[in-house]
Amino acid sequence: MATDKTFPAEENRPMTNDELAHELHRIVSTAPEGIITLSYHLFGLKYAKELSDPGISVARVLTVSKLPKSYQMEINKGKNLAAFVTLNEEGLWF
Repeated sequence: MATDKTFPAEENRPMTNDELAHELHRIVSTAPEGIITLSYHLFGLKYAKELSDPGISVARVLTVSKLPKSYQMEINKGKNLAAFVTLNEEGLWF
């Protein structure tokens, strides 16, 4: 689902905790029932570089997005997978 908002990552500048929180909330709230936990993994995978920035806190992102902090581990799982997966316009490559 496309959004009207262009995030800084697309503008070659770092995303903020608040911008990541907005994107996480959008992803989770539009995920089909049954794959909500997977949506946290995919968020961590897609935004692994941004989440690795020292100024970014996964706990803060969850707090701002008003989502349970217990999903921090799920985001980190996706973030850790990023070392083994390449994202491109065609999809995922392992």
